[in-house]
Amino acid sequence: MIHPPRARWFRFIASPRLAAWLIVVMGVLAFLGILIPQRSLLTADMMADFQASAPVLAELLKTLGLDALFSGWPVITVTGLLAMSTIACTWVRLDRYIQGVSTGAAPEVSRVSVPKADWDDDRGSVLLAHVRDELHAAGWGTVEAPGRVVGVRGRHGFLGSLLLHVSLLIIMVGGSATALTDFSGTMVLAEGQSVVDEADSYLVVDSEPRIGESYAGARVTMDSMRFAYQDGQLVGAIATMSGLDTAARRVSAEARVNHPFTLAGKSYLVQNSGLVADITLTIDGASNGVLVNLVEETPIGWADEITLPGTVTEQTSIEALSLLVSPIPLAAGQELPAERYLIDEPRLGLRTLTSETVGDLHVLAPGDSAEIAPEAILTFNGVRYWTKFLVRQDSARWVVYLGFWLGVIGIVWRFLWPERRLSVSLMPTDGEIVHVRLGYRLRPWRGIVAPGDQALLDKLAVSVDAGDIQEEGS
Repeated sequence: MIHPPRARWFRFIASPRLAAWLIVVMGVLAFLGILIPQRSLLTADMMADFQASAPVLAELLKTLGLDALFSGWPVITVTGLLAMSTIACTWVRLDRYIQGVSTGAAPEVSRVSVPKADWDDDRGSVLLAHVRDELHAAGWGTVEAPGRVVGVRGRHGFLGSLLLHVSLLIIMVGGSATALTDFSGTMVLAEGQSVVDEADSYLVVDSEPRIGESYAGARVTMDSMRFAYQDGQLVGAIATMSGLDTAARRVSAEARVNHPFTLAGKSYLVQNSGLVADITLTIDGASNGVLVNLVEETPIGWADEITLPGTVTEQTSIEALSLLVSPIPLAAGQELPAERYLIDEPRLGLRTLTSETVGDLHVLAPGDSAEIAPEAILTFNGVRYWTKFLVRQDSARWVVYLGFWLGVIGIVWRFLWPERRLSVSLMPTDGEIVHVRLGYRLRPWRGIVAPGDQALLDKLAVSVDAGDIQEEGS
């Protein structure tokens, strides 16, 4: 194995302190990602509203890359430095592990003092040989140095630490792969509507992958939408979804808040909903069904405008129709109740619009018709729901999950199988006293003695005792 460099710059990169500070910086950036509007987390409409309300701040954040923290230079820079630090730290630790157990003494836990008069030349070597035999009998491996015996157990716990370091690298690789293959867009579907996963089916596409395909060509359908209320609060918005993936396999599942529907590698997450007006326009005897996604929510219902065919406009000067749908009948001045998504007896409010005037209001129940112009009749068929979905593709997400669970396993492994080091060292004489130092360490735990090790420490301390030996402290 190639040994790591001994240069100061490499020791700085391999320092756990540097890695800890980089992790702190990453945490601060993640916190800023919550406070600062992020393009990857907000819809295009939300970002447009933010830019309109604070144009100077929005431009400053964009220039500094703070509105795209998770895919911009701040996180990429810190992640790159953290990856270098993790690799260097792992290299150093792996090199030490392969080299074998060092003869360094463990931190002192007790010291036995022996009068020099009771200490002869052979006693030190006999004592260390006895300690070695005791450690071997207890199942410990040993290494020796002049005046010292070091016992070690649990070195395989290091593999848990190594697994944790590798998991961090895997998470960083998965995050980079996600940034390169991520797709994000917004799609609107009405009940019973089917669309093919292609560019024209999206209301907005926020990001496309730098590697891989953006559109799979799968067909997705929103079969139905239902809502649940409790004490006037919306507690459930569930879309029943189905689709055909690229292999023509049919997939059916429900999509709800934080539980998206998955098809052909893309997830469809419910955002917000509204009402669809199902109408039929009959012009000169020819009928055409029209579904109008009413995009503007008002206190009395959902509203929108649609333009009329050019022939109608030329004959009557009517340019558009203003539609307002309420899920229940409303009296004059009455607003929608808290349970506004529960459709009971829907009503359609209809007005014709010209360049100069607004026509009279027609209120239609399902099945009713109104003549909007000569030879032009509108029939109200009923109301459906529309739902806006955040569509995302995270093809590298499993890499991040793999790294996370490997990290969990590594942490559990490291703490369940800690490395134990026990040492007995002969210290230089101090006047008329000879000191024998007992050391113990349980890594990564601190201040803890593993079950059974205290008895071994006491036994070794007794082994040193002879005649009027006095224990000075622990």
